[in-house]
Amino acid sequence: TVLLDSITVNGYINAGGYKVGGLVGAASGNLTISACVFASGSINCDDDICGGLVGSAGGNSIVISNSEVRALHVESDAEMVGGFIGMCSSTTCKIEDCYSSPTINGSKCVGGLIGQVSVGSCEIIDTRVDANLLDASNPGKNENSNECVGGLVGLSSSLTKIDGCTVFHSSDQQYDQDIIGSPAIDKVGGFVGASYVELYIDNSEVESPVNGKNYIGGFVGIA
Repeated sequence: TVLLDSITVNGYINAGGYKVGGLVGAASGNLTISACVFASGSINCDDDICGGLVGSAGGNSIVISNSEVRALHVESDAEMVGGFIGMCSSTTCKIEDCYSSPTINGSKCVGGLIGQVSVGSCEIIDTRVDANLLDASNPGKNENSNECVGGLVGLSSSLTKIDGCTVFHSSDQQYDQDIIGSPAIDKVGGFVGASYVELYIDNSEVESPVNGKNYIGGFVGIA
């Protein structure tokens, strides 16, 4: 079990490989993050799975509460890039009372909180995302790149529950500019780009532009 409490990160992280995070690159056991902040900086990862707090979240349980990613910039050809977590594959994952303000451009599975929920179950509760830019327009390694962008989750392949959350856009940019997605991207949603299993959304709202080509939705691109 690992507990990270009241930690602040400022700076630049550069990685030539995969599984890169502002606090933890890869978690394989129980991980709890409380009152931690990625205050400012950027992450550069040449390969997949990159997150503002955790790159790859596996193991039995991950809990993130009262934590913030205030000013994160990621520009990469990577897949599975998230403001908090790149890929979540833990048995249970819970994000509660958090805030994320990311600027991310990857190649596939880009989310304001999580790039991809792959297995297990995920709960996102009372959390706000101020979306500056979430896009997947960079060249990818695979033919099916440039898809799955969501204000909270890029791709959900496992049970995901969202309650009391808001995705909004507060900067001075014009409202019609690309914020979530861009004209050539498929499967874009205000909350989830693509969901192929159970997805529950309750008491939540989207207040941000959503842009794309095919399978575009105010909350979910394709389900």
